[in-house]
Amino acid sequence: MTRRIEMRCTYCGSTDVRHDASAEWDPEAQDWVLVDTYDHSWCNSDKCDGRETCSIAPFDIDTGEELREPPDSFEYIPKAEADVLWAAERERWMAERAARKAREKHEQHIGEIEKTLAAAHLPFGSKSESLDHSI
Repeated sequence: MTRRIEMRCTYCGSTDVRHDASAEWDPEAQDWVLVDTYDHSWCNSDKCDGRETCSIAPFDIDTGEELREPPDSFEYIPKAEADVLWAAERERWMAERAARKAREKHEQHIGEIEKTLAAAHLPFGSKSESLDHSI
């Protein structure tokens, strides 16, 4: 069964919400036709009066439970479940980032060692001649 949702203001609970969109004139239909929707939503109720703290979120019509989209999905699930999945996804991203930085640091260190070894094995009369070889 498909979950039925409604969009509500998370501040006041109103369903009198708006979403920014773009429309174009359809001469056949003699009406404006929705072309695209954007990211901005707002509460249009008198309770919020354009308050900056308002945000719009999906809620299950039957249970009233707040919903969210989990990572890599367009299906709404209960917010608490989605929050757990998003936290795991963030941890995975952070682990990947840390591993990438460790690899970069390791590669940089190897490069420095290669340069040092190459400089130590230059033939006599090369640029390293100015080094003090006395012991």
